[in-house]
Amino acid sequence: MSYSSGAMANHQVIGSSDEDSTKKASTGRQPVGKRTRKPTKKLQENKDDEIQKMKRKLARLEKQNKRLKKGKGTRHSGVEEHASDDRDEDSEDADEEEYESEEQDEETGQGTNYGSAFRSTGIVNGAADTTTEGPRERLRREGSARPPASAAPDGNESLENPSGDVTTGAVTAAVPQAANVALQYSENLSSTSTQCASAPAQREKRLRTTGTSGGRTGSASTDEDGTDSGPRKKRLRYRNDQVPTGSAKAQDYEPHIRRLILQAIRDFESRVVTEDPFPTPELQTHWAIAAWSAVQSGQPADDQYELPDRVITLITDRTSRIRGALRDKIRPSIASAYGFIQDGTHDATRNNYLKYQRLMNVDPDTKRPDPIFHYRDVETQAGFARNPVIFQAIRDAWFPSNGQKLGTQFRSRFEPISLASLALIFTVIHYCIDQWADGAYNPELEFTEHAYGTTYKTYLSKLSEWESIDVSKVQKIRKKLHDRARRAIGEPVETPEGVHGLRPDVRERAKAELQAERDSDSDADLGGAS
Repeated sequence: MSYSSGAMANHQVIGSSDEDSTKKASTGRQPVGKRTRKPTKKLQENKDDEIQKMKRKLARLEKQNKRLKKGKGTRHSGVEEHASDDRDEDSEDADEEEYESEEQDEETGQGTNYGSAFRSTGIVNGAADTTTEGPRERLRREGSARPPASAAPDGNESLENPSGDVTTGAVTAAVPQAANVALQYSENLSSTSTQCASAPAQREKRLRTTGTSGGRTGSASTDEDGTDSGPRKKRLRYRNDQVPTGSAKAQDYEPHIRRLILQAIRDFESRVVTEDPFPTPELQTHWAIAAWSAVQSGQPADDQYELPDRVITLITDRTSRIRGALRDKIRPSIASAYGFIQDGTHDATRNNYLKYQRLMNVDPDTKRPDPIFHYRDVETQAGFARNPVIFQAIRDAWFPSNGQKLGTQFRSRFEPISLASLALIFTVIHYCIDQWADGAYNPELEFTEHAYGTTYKTYLSKLSEWESIDVSKVQKIRKKLHDRARRAIGEPVETPEGVHGLRPDVRERAKAELQAERDSDSDADLGGAS
């Protein structure tokens, strides 16, 4: 059989390769597939660069040994004297060094291992610290035995690390750049610690680190300016001293602390529904701090508890919950109050759609609504803000016959019912009616600040303008809403019998006396013998 010239050539090459492999195997060499690959040109160049750098380092160390032999100062002064000569070399080597950890990489944001540099020399505030790490390793020649710790330096050693590799740790440690970074790093740590210690609310991470089994009581704390800020507040105790996981809950804490948290939550919720149902994050935090202070107002100064961020979050998270609670109280009454029918028939869907258009008073041309659902009589639009659904919402949400009664617990915030509370009720009713916009009930529609924050502001503006027409009469209407809700649950509206203030005539005489009275240091003004 004949082969073509190309086939013959391939055959010869293959045969030659097999022969070479056989020869190398017979000589004890590894097979071709298992041999270490020859370094690439780039790797070889990198190795050459490293060798050159090591040579330069050795040259510098030899110079240093010569200086030591001539007795030109102590080991520390020699290092500092030689630092300026090494700057250019060290700046070239800086990018080759690795970080000791990823955490250090994030803290420094640099490409140089300054952490090992300033740690090896103990540099603090720009001076060498020999008290923390002991005497430095003596210089000796490469390969020579390591001298005992008590041996005096003879100036003939070469600097080595424990692994036996020549290093420049002691030299590069004294480079001014490394010292500056070390100093800055130390100052930053000190500044951060001071800020954490003086912050009014302890960070939750710090609580987890330092423990949660209570704090010192009665010991004075000091502010940054050195003034005494009074007794230190106690740390909150977790239930069974077990650090909880997951989202914060009041039941994570011991019973006494849990009661304080729940009281603060009620205080916070009352502010949301009477002052601003869509508060900013800053206002939420302010209210949470105020609520925490209020629930501890009756406790001694040495029995006050701190307010960590975890509890602040626990309190402020109730913002949407209290709005949702009002929604859940109002929604069941909407269908019967306004006549929506939910039977799924075509006629019912059409009637619901027309009713929605009427309640929202949608302009046929602009499609903009001007709701009239809040009137006592929707058809004649009489009785602004006095639809029965409004009072029913006030009673069910804040003056219930059972459960928490925010309206009685925080009477001063609900008497009279605030314009903000009315605007919130208007907004929730608006949302519940929107669920019938297509004629069929839509349970998927969500009540969120993004969707109804502007609606709330619109109603608040309208209510404010309504009150401005006759402030006295509108305030009486709002007062009646409060009083009627209290009477519905059997709570007294008037001041208890036997408790009364000054008679009008007595009040006027006392007022005149105070206005005519002059400031005097004499005790005669107090009556009785001097």
